[in-house]
Amino acid sequence: MRGVSRIFGVLYRVLEKVSQAFGKVPHIVGKVSRSFGKVYRISARISEASGELSPYPGNIPRTSRNLAPTFGEIARVFGKVTSIR
Repeated sequence: MRGVSRIFGVLYRVLEKVSQAFGKVPHIVGKVSRSFGKVYRISARISEASGELSPYPGNIPRTSRNLAPTFGEIARVFGKVTSIR
């Protein structure tokens, strides 16, 4: 499960940077599950005082579970985050 922790760590840091620009707080919700080989399904959400925005689900395929995802992979999964007003 070391790889999973690393993925969460990287995702949190990226979400933190993105959400700081919008003055919101990042939260990673749900759980990571393995399915169809080495694919992690991850949901993330950025919340604010007035309520929570929709989750942004996505798949990050990995060749090895010990590798953290690249920034490009995270950007594809969380591309919608940049459209928050």
